[in-house]
Amino acid sequence: MLKEIHKTRQIPGQGPRRWFSDACFDLFIWEDGKGGIDGFQFCYGKGGDEHALTWRKSGSCTHHRVDDGENPGLEHKGTPILLPDGQVDTLAIVEDFRARSADIDPDLSDFVQRKLIECLSHQDDPRQ
Repeated sequence: MLKEIHKTRQIPGQGPRRWFSDACFDLFIWEDGKGGIDGFQFCYGKGGDEHALTWRKSGSCTHHRVDDGENPGLEHKGTPILLPDGQVDTLAIVEDFRARSADIDPDLSDFVQRKLIECLSHQDDPRQ
């Protein structure tokens, strides 16, 4: 179940940041300082085939695969980076998020679910 990490790094001059995490997901919320949401990043598939969906209030939405920087045979791990990715199972992701977010603020959970559906549906639409 997603739980809020209360000691989340804050950056001076930017709105508050919140972080929710469990074994499968990370959800980072960027607030606007007035109680609204400026954006969020939803990471799923932790520990395996990790992906990140980033939504911004401006209307932008991106979906990426996370390259964790692991390079077998090299001495040092590289920096994780985001790479473009293709289609996703929108229903499965949203249902899993719904179940795992039962302990967080319902308004926040509902908001994120709506945006996940909007964003991921556009990823599945070949005209987008």
